[in-house]
Amino acid sequence: MTYTHTQPVHHGLVERVGEWPGLSSFRAVCDGKASVDLAYLDEEAWHASGARPETIADYTARVSVPVSMPGLWRELSELELRAARRTHEKSVRDVERQEAVNRRHRRLPKGSHYTRIDPFSRPADVEHSPKPWAHATEDDQKAYRRAYSAMLAAYRVASARFRETGVLCAFPAGTRPPWIARAPVMT
Repeated sequence: MTYTHTQPVHHGLVERVGEWPGLSSFRAVCDGKASVDLAYLDEEAWHASGARPETIADYTARVSVPVSMPGLWRELSELELRAARRTHEKSVRDVERQEAVNRRHRRLPKGSHYTRIDPFSRPADVEHSPKPWAHATEDDQKAYRRAYSAMLAAYRVASARFRETGVLCAFPAGTRPPWIARAPVMT
């Protein structure tokens, strides 16, 4: 939980967890609240209406997102639960202090400028980003293509042998023999 709550701090986007403008369950967990309230923009409907800034309030609604209690905390008494919440808050504050020290040593600028960027904006010189072929490193993509080509070659060999002889042979894992239409045998 500490790891999840401190990611914006760890990546230098904010100095304190409470500064994160996005959805965070940190305060709800520490205060024992059952939900987090936030404003939700129905962006699709807003854009369909022309996306005029003066109408954004018409497409914004307040929603309540439930926050479930961590599994290990469900069996705790009320006194133990309050202690667990205090311990979690202390852990988060410790990470904030350590990241502040790390920032000074790395001499990195405070990343709060990221929080002022409109998350729905697109680069001015790009109409649409191309879809990636795969979400993997270039080396992993090359390895996948090599493995796929090898599997396809093995399938074609096995398929040709099966079509010629009609005898089932070994096909690559995860593949099926092709369907072959056979004339009924007359006896």
